[in-house]
Amino acid sequence: MAKISVIITCYNREEFISNAIESVLSSEFKDFELIIVDDTSHDKSWEIINKYSKDDSRIKAYRNEANLGDYRNRNYSVTLCSSDLIKFVDSDDEIYPHSLTVFYDSFLQFPNAGLYVSSKYPELLNKKFPILLSPKETFEIHFLQYGILDVGPLSVMFNKKNLLMAGSFSGLRYVGDTEVFLKIAARTSTVLLNGSLVFWRQHEGQEIKSEALVFDRERISLKIYKEVLLSDNSPLNNRISKKILKHKKRELIISVIKKSIKLKKIISGLNVLIKVIRD
Repeated sequence: MAKISVIITCYNREEFISNAIESVLSSEFKDFELIIVDDTSHDKSWEIINKYSKDDSRIKAYRNEANLGDYRNRNYSVTLCSSDLIKFVDSDDEIYPHSLTVFYDSFLQFPNAGLYVSSKYPELLNKKFPILLSPKETFEIHFLQYGILDVGPLSVMFNKKNLLMAGSFSGLRYVGDTEVFLKIAARTSTVLLNGSLVFWRQHEGQEIKSEALVFDRERISLKIYKEVLLSDNSPLNNRISKKILKHKKRELIISVIKKSIKLKKIISGLNVLIKVIRD
């Protein structure tokens, strides 16, 4: 059994998929399996994936019969893994040769953690990485200081049992990553690693770039914060949680007003504000 299961889920990424695969194969750490699941791409992605899988026995390539969508495909991919450690690499991103070594060494040092997070914040660089954080410390740093969980799956290694315990990815659009990170971090310790482990490629094909979605993304983020902070599993007391939510709501209202003016989408902004106030 491989020590780490690396997962690449793919949909129409012929331009980038080779770079993603090669970044994993170039790892200094060799004891991994690479699970690649193509979600019925209609470009040359599957052809490229298939070629790599024939050249390296560590690659296990699958092609879905029907399109599952991003989060359902991630959840399905986890069921194909043999390792207890899960590392996602999105099909348009890359990891560096030292990345898996650093992630695995942090696991050996702190084997009971639920999340291992590469999150770059200069204010923390005077502390020696890896940094073990309790659920309370993780939430305090995330909500009151640096937002250390505002990252994508590329920046995180999961302990599979904790990912499953949190319900895996719910499929909630825009903020499904943050949602599952918070649910895991509320229950288990988090290990903070330096931020030089991954390369997040930014390009026009990403949903996060869509101006049309910017209002909904921020509104839904607030709903997730409310759900997690006021749940029975929250490591913060109710008074602090409500104070955080009040501050986040005020920040959201200001952000929506500024963006609606900048994007000249006043009506859309007003509709979001009404929903925020009602929530």
